[in-house]
Amino acid sequence: MATTCQDIIDGANARHTANEENVLMEEDESIVKINDRLQQLYVIAADANPYYFGEISEVTGDGSKWDAPADVESVVLIESAGDAGTGADAVLTTGDEVHSVPLEDKECDLAPRVYFFGGSYYSVGGTGDPSASVNGDKLNFYHAAQHAALDIAYAANHANNTLEARWPEQFNALLELHLAIVMCIKDVGRESREYEALIAEEARVLQAFEAHLRHEDVAVRARHERQPDA
Repeated sequence: MATTCQDIIDGANARHTANEENVLMEEDESIVKINDRLQQLYVIAADANPYYFGEISEVTGDGSKWDAPADVESVVLIESAGDAGTGADAVLTTGDEVHSVPLEDKECDLAPRVYFFGGSYYSVGGTGDPSASVNGDKLNFYHAAQHAALDIAYAANHANNTLEARWPEQFNALLELHLAIVMCIKDVGRESREYEALIAEEARVLQAFEAHLRHEDVAVRARHERQPDA
């Protein structure tokens, strides 16, 4: 069962014991803070392990380029997904890897190649490079995704406003602590010791979260480790 925003709010209230519900933080502000923190944590996840919240998005060329997926955080791999129409302009076979090269050095790798600029990918335009024409190549983007934005207008019914099912619920404390820290800052009459304790606990949980993310690609890293001398 997916975690609801109400679950997070209840957990935060329990951690900041001086708070009266909806006094230090209104419902809509709570949703905004949870949403902001989730987006930050997904950025951390994309850096530590872009496969963890991974998705595959198929994009069709609009005639000149392929727009990056709307929820992309970090692109891992680009492949051909076949042609978009008659295939008259398609030059790739489904599954061919497309190399992402820098704008300043487009010739650093062999075709097929694209380069990124302004939120979109463009063909290098050489022999064997993909075509972005309406009948050209579709591309699959393997990418780390952002968390789907929570509906702020849904704040009045936050018991049904849920986090994504793939969010690891064992780290709900990161969201609870974030809300508790914000409330503690607002509660200026509280002693600083509670604030310091919340900050220290958040750091410990964040460290565990980052370690959890890295566990998923241990086998991948092992393949590239130097083998002992025979």
